[in-house]
Amino acid sequence: MQTTLTQISELLATIYSGLFIGLVYEALRLVRRVFRAGKWLTALLDILFWAIAALVAALALFLINGGNLRLYSVCGFLLGALMFIFGVSPLVTALWRFISRPFVGIWRFICKKRIKFPKEEGDLPGDVE
Repeated sequence: MQTTLTQISELLATIYSGLFIGLVYEALRLVRRVFRAGKWLTALLDILFWAIAALVAALALFLINGGNLRLYSVCGFLLGALMFIFGVSPLVTALWRFISRPFVGIWRFICKKRIKFPKEEGDLPGDVE
């Protein structure tokens, strides 16, 4: 029989797991932004997120209470993820922008200076069609 203290500790553990799921979501969102993901990469990253989220949730439930899915466990996962997205995510995004700004500038400089070779004979500058 579970006591109220056991249920509270299980709720806190699922909140922590939800925070981790929120961190995974944020990391994949930043990857999507950095690589300017199209439809295929977005779909692949979404599938990856849900696979990781399901694995984290399943492992957490098995480690916390032997795999019993309770309403307060689901609420804990959701609360943790929402706490991350609305509380921690803006801080992580600001930190990421501060850290990555020099690297993005270097990358853009390299991309502008790249030599582009023509693919076909008509692609040369000055060719008239």
